[in-house]
Amino acid sequence: MSKNAYTVEYTDVSGDRRRVEFEPRAGDLGHLRIESVYERGRGTWREVGREIVCDVAIDGAQVVA
Repeated sequence: MSKNAYTVEYTDVSGDRRRVEFEPRAGDLGHLRIESVYERGRGTWREVGREIVCDVAIDGAQVVA
């Protein structure tokens, strides 16, 4: 992950850990959104989806522990 990437990790209501990363693309051509789920048995993240997005805005970020 590059230093300009954004990452959000959370636990959904079923107890699965999920991660969404926004990785800048070369030439200022938006971001690559990568969604992953944590596989507890293997101890690794497994990618479940990706798409190119035009713009990323994080508004009112609030951390809840």
